[in-house]
Amino acid sequence: MIVGYALLMRTHRHIYSFLFNKNSISFSLTGTNRTLVENLLFSLLREQQQTLDGWQLNSKALLTQLLILCSRLTDKLSSAQEHPQAHNPKIFEIVAYINEQYRNRLTLASISETFYISPSYFCRSFKETTGFSFIEYLNNVRIREAQRLLRETKLKVIHITEQSGFDSVAHFGRVFKQVTSQTPLECRKLMRHSV
Repeated sequence: MIVGYALLMRTHRHIYSFLFNKNSISFSLTGTNRTLVENLLFSLLREQQQTLDGWQLNSKALLTQLLILCSRLTDKLSSAQEHPQAHNPKIFEIVAYINEQYRNRLTLASISETFYISPSYFCRSFKETTGFSFIEYLNNVRIREAQRLLRETKLKVIHITEQSGFDSVAHFGRVFKQVTSQTPLECRKLMRHSV
């Protein structure tokens, strides 16, 4: 992600300064939105490295997609500030637990038991508080760790599958493709070329 932001700063300073000047809104990216932004930035980087026919036009299209996504996220943020969601300390406790224990087998039943909360109430409260279902959030945490391992290590995909908390390589591959629109090996190749 840092490489992508550096590229954005280097090649399009005027857009970067427009997006991140003192008067602009700042927000953190998590889950699917973070993955979308990372994919756009890595695609932009790939276009600028390969310089195939039409790369400049495609770069502008990718930047346009990025600007639209940022605009939509700021609209959502403004709307959320107007209608704040319920603050549920137990859900934040569960989120911290998931972030620490994602390598282990986590199920709706096990979380409900551990935190003395009914499964239906947990599902409803988790979605209201985080904007994600339990499974969506867990998968995003695991995929983010898998992306880190793909980028920073030479581990085989089977070992990355285990270390990021997935039970099988096939399930890992399906979820990874669903979340990132790439296979793990495509992601590794793109990340390695971008460094």
